[in-house]
Amino acid sequence: MSTSRLPNRSTRAAAALCLLLGIGLAVAVLGVLTQPPGSTRSAPSSSTVAGEASSAWGAANRQAATETEALPGPAEQRLPDASDAEAARPVEPSDRDLPPGDRAAAVKQGEVVHRLVLAGDAATSWPLPEPALKRSRAVTVDRDLLGRATPLKVGSRMRVDFFDDRCYVLNVQKVTCDINGTMSFVGQIEGHKHSPFAISASRQGLVAWLRDDEKVLDYELRWRNDDRVCYSLEIDPREKPFVGDLPARVPEDEENEAAALAAGGPVEDGETSDSPPVANADGTPTIIDVLIVFDTTAASWAAGNGGMATLAAQAIAKANLAVANSQIALTFRLAGTQANSYTYSGDMGTDLDRITFSGGSYSAMDDVHGLRTTLGADLVTLWVDTGSAYGWVGLAWVLSSLSGQPGYGFSVFSIRAVNNSQVMTHEMMHNLSCGHSKTQVTQPGPGPLYTYSAGHYFTGTNTVKYHTVMAYNSDGRGNTYVESPHFSNPGVLYQGTSTGVANDADNHLCIVNTMGVVAAYRAAAAPPVALADGVPVNGSTSSGNQYYYFDVEAGKNEVTIQTTNTAGDILDLGVNRPSTAGYP
Repeated sequence: MSTSRLPNRSTRAAAALCLLLGIGLAVAVLGVLTQPPGSTRSAPSSSTVAGEASSAWGAANRQAATETEALPGPAEQRLPDASDAEAARPVEPSDRDLPPGDRAAAVKQGEVVHRLVLAGDAATSWPLPEPALKRSRAVTVDRDLLGRATPLKVGSRMRVDFFDDRCYVLNVQKVTCDINGTMSFVGQIEGHKHSPFAISASRQGLVAWLRDDEKVLDYELRWRNDDRVCYSLEIDPREKPFVGDLPARVPEDEENEAAALAAGGPVEDGETSDSPPVANADGTPTIIDVLIVFDTTAASWAAGNGGMATLAAQAIAKANLAVANSQIALTFRLAGTQANSYTYSGDMGTDLDRITFSGGSYSAMDDVHGLRTTLGADLVTLWVDTGSAYGWVGLAWVLSSLSGQPGYGFSVFSIRAVNNSQVMTHEMMHNLSCGHSKTQVTQPGPGPLYTYSAGHYFTGTNTVKYHTVMAYNSDGRGNTYVESPHFSNPGVLYQGTSTGVANDADNHLCIVNTMGVVAAYRAAAAPPVALADGVPVNGSTSSGNQYYYFDVEAGKNEVTIQTTNTAGDILDLGVNRPSTAGYP
């Protein structure tokens, strides 16, 4: 989590001039594609695809810097044998397929269940220290199931065998493909009320997290590029070490205070917002675009642990899971990822200053500000490798003006903590003025704008002690808590108990009040490509090469492409028909 700091400076923007180039291309729509009914996909083979299974998300995907390292090909992985290949096919489940004591009572006979884990190897265990680890094993996974030609869609059912006695059937409730072409899947364990999961997969690797809240255990899949193995881990969240933020540094800022008063002033105890947690007038959620910057240490760690694209997508998926659980009509969207040449200084305060400010002694990451404007990123997060997922792992500016502070939409935190908790979500919500629990000893809430903007501790009817995203997992009084993927909200129950307290612990209401102003920090970048009829489509940028992707409606055999490119550059166009392997 992070210390919250109040701003006092501003940022800058950059622009570029391009020359229009017209090109005609005839496309024959061949074969039976594995795309949703009514569409096919065309894409250059040299890049990842930017798209989205949900049209609301996909309509505005934009340019982003993408990774160039590749996940080992099928021949380089732990490969299934013939019996595993048979097991990989969709099956009609029965209770006999599931271990005794873990049979999914809600499994519906005759429905297809897709298997993700093909085989396990108990003799090979997770090679790194993990304080709360109970057991682990190496597993062989069906990567193609999570690829861009995935058969999974909303309503699909997927079986994951973390261990021989821990097999789960998962109900997929959301499928997304981000600007880097990374697929994410979110949903619930079938037959469980409070057991969410999030899975993300790219060419670089995959990562999965699942909470079995009946057993109060977390299950994860982690890809290790260093040894080219995927591992299954069982983790007890009650045994995780402390995760918190650095000593508070909140400078006085009279200018910001005056702006807040001019905008109506902080809401006092007992007052509530007139704005309910509803979607925009057109029925869509508010969208906050996020740029994720990896310093050299974080990029190195990511390269060995699933890849930047995979970890970034999973962090966004987990953030969206928390806001959805809290009944907030908000979506975080990945605007792009960047591998920056900056290296962690050893002090997050220094790093936050260097990414927030520009010029002079703060010029180390000046390029980030121009990229932020180009990609239309409302918030910017800097990931560094502190060497640990625990302890003091983050730092962020906290919003202190109702009129917004776009120059301070920045945060920094440990990449290992992002992998193990909701630290990125926590830090970004400081940017929306959310505060910690009022009852924790270290840096208690609330946030600066609302006295009710505070995290919350509560005990479920299952007797387990929980904390919401904005509260620490230890209150400093000898009590430890399990992370609940919620923001405090008196109107939402989890394990039979309210996740907040009216007028006292309601970060959800703070978010509803501030998300609109934060979402307007940067104008959403225009799509880099448009069809001849003016319909915007998706694109991304990687290392100076322009890659563009678009969906072609069924029945259309010709598409005219016009694109913009810098004079002197070479523009390569390619068309691929997605393969059943999932990686065209």
